[in-house]
Order: sequence, then C-alpha cells, then structure tokens
Amino acid sequence: MPLFERSVHISHVTAGPNNLEQLDTLDSLSRTHYFLGDTRTANKIQDIIFRLQQRRYSADSDQYLDALKRRADWYTKIGNFTEAMFAYRRLERTIAKYHGRDDPRLIEPLVALAFVTPRQTQATPGFTPELALKEARRAVHRAVRIAREQGAGDPSLLPATLVAEGDFLLFATATRTARQSYLEAYNLTVNDPDLKSLHESLFAEPNAVVTQPIRSVYHINDSGTRSYPDRGFVELEYDLTVSGRPDNLRIVDSQPAGLMDAIVVRNVRRFVYRPTFVNVTPTRFYGFRYRHEF
Repeated sequence: MPLFERSVHISHVTAGPNNLEQLDTLDSLSRTHYFLGDTRTANKIQDIIFRLQQRRYSADSDQYLDALKRRADWYTKIGNFTEAMFAYRRLERTIAKYHGRDDPRLIEPLVALAFVTPRQTQATPGFTPELALKEARRAVHRAVRIAREQGAGDPSLLPATLVAEGDFLLFATATRTARQSYLEAYNLTVNDPDLKSLHESLFAEPNAVVTQPIRSVYHINDSGTRSYPDRGFVELEYDLTVSGRPDNLRIVDSQPAGLMDAIVVRNVRRFVYRPTFVNVTPTRFYGFRYRHEF
C-alpha cells in the first residue's frame, strides 16, 4: 500500500473518513510526490483533499470557496493551466451564484483566469490563442470594473486590482497599456499615508508577475531511471528591463555544479516582473538575485 494510502487509512480508522485533521498530512505528501516527479500521485492526493472539504462544507460557505481556490492554485503551481482554468471558472461561477455577480471575492479568480487562460497546456477544440487572450482580457477588465464599483469600503482594492490588470497586460506584451494601469494605481497610492505600505510593496521593488514551474529532477542516469539529489541550488543574478524581462543572466553559484544550471536559466528567461517605479517612471533594475533550491 502506498504511503499516502496508509496515511489515509490510519486517519480514517482513528478519526473517521471525513475528518479534516488529515489535510495537512495529505498536502505534505502531495507536495513530496510532486517534487519527486510523481505528478499523477500528487494530483490524486489533491483530489482526495478536495473531496474531503466538499463533503464537509456547503457550496455557499467561505470554506468551500477556499477549497475551490486551493484546488485551482494547485494546478497553477504545477503548470497545468488547462485544469487551472476550469477550476477558476468553477470558483467564479460558485461565487456569482451564491454571492452575486459583483461580489468583490470574484476579483481574485478573475485575475487568475486572465493569467492561466492564455497558457493552457492542452488544446481545447475551437479555443484558439486569440480567443483565449480575448477571454483573459475580458476577465481582468471585469475584475477592475467590480473593484471600481465595490471598492468604496476598501481603498486598497482598486489600486491593487489595477496593478493586477497592469501585470496581465505586461504579461500579454501590451506594455504601453500596462503602464496606464500602473500609473493610475501609482497616483491613487503615492500621496495617501494609509496606503504607504501598499504603495511601497507594489512599486518600490520588482515583483514577479509570471514564473515558470521548475522541477527538481536533475539527472537521468545510464540505466534510464531518475535520480534525485538530497539537496542543491542554483543562484542567478540578472537585470530587469523596464518591461520586466530578465536580461544579462549569469550564474552566481550552483550545487551540484552545472547539473541544473541550464534548466533554471531556460525557465527564468520566461519570467515576467513588474518593474520598479521612480517618480511614476518604470526603471531598469540591476543585480536582481534569484535562488532555486531543490
């Protein structure tokens, strides 16, 4: 019996089949399987986690929404953007059905949809890249509309959503339009003492907009079986352009030397960052450090 099945069996015997005390253990096991390259088992465990929560919570509860979000976030984390898209859509529909089509809780899944929809990993019949990008734009613009209409009680809601819109547009290479969203958010926060910490977190340092999942499998030996290191890392340094793209990448250090360097560099080249701003102007950032541990 696999380790996760033994853990589930013991939990069922001691606390009942639907107890939620086992969630942390199951989540830890799922992440372990994923880091070891066994995505199928990792997904199976995440399915068990969701079913446990689904049985316990009603569909109109915040806990059920959290369960849906957790599932969607998992698929995003492992790079399965097709399943992530379907999961965020389900979360969106559930919020709209039980809490209204203008509920502020829709903003987060709408923004997430904007990022995952153009990055689908499987072909969906009739869903062209152009249509995917159009759907993504519609989702993020709807999020901004909700923030404008519902953000009176929370002054941070609109600027944070505008920045998310700018991040998406930057990811979609609409750099000029992204700067318009950033500029509006900048002006909403720069002179408000209550939003000072938000302003600094959004604009003072580079923020990762899009990253690429990097696996920890680093070698295939002569027998064709995978080998896994006990531990290791690759540390990079690079500059960031005003459009948030890594530039002038260089290896600072790596252990085991050379084994993961090319993989990490290839993935980091696809990263997108929100640039830093000085007096409303995006600026180049020098010497950004990134460390991938495995």
